Amino acid sequence: MTESRRRRMTGSSARRLAAAGIALVASVGVASVARAGEGTPPARVDLRSGSAWVGSSVGLMTLIDGDSGEVEARVDIGAASASLVTTQYGAVGYAVNGDTGAVVRVDPRTFVPSPPVQVLDRASGHVSARATGSAVYVLDEARGQVAIANPRDTAHR
Repeated sequence: MTESRRRRMTGSSARRLAAAGIALVASVGVASVARAGEGTPPARVDLRSGSAWVGSSVGLMTLIDGDSGEVEARVDIGAASASLVTTQYGAVGYAVNGDTGAVVRVDPRTFVPSPPVQVLDRASGHVSARATGSAVYVLDEARGQVAIANPRDTAHR
């Protein structure tokens, strides 16, 4: 009886040890994945005007109501681009294609996009944009180039 009891304790200890080892390996794996995955940083959304234009890499801009969080409009702004960035001034939305350097303005009353206007030559794909009442500033971060566009017709200045 003593020998069978030892075997049970040994078998039971082995199972506990195996379970603890599996739990440790799983914990380390989860922690490694969580630490390594940087992903895309979340977008900052400015809801001062009560709504926000958000762009997607499939070539759409979406107007989101700030109070309800509901989609007010979706506008096709042209070709898909993984480097599409959006900005807005008031209710007017602007999309900048970081691959082509073109800017599109979306009229907030009609939701009609303007034709794309080239403001950056040979864009690098790493751009940012800021709209004001007097200009739309487009920065090519990789090349250190700044372009300024008219906010009413996106013509290059």
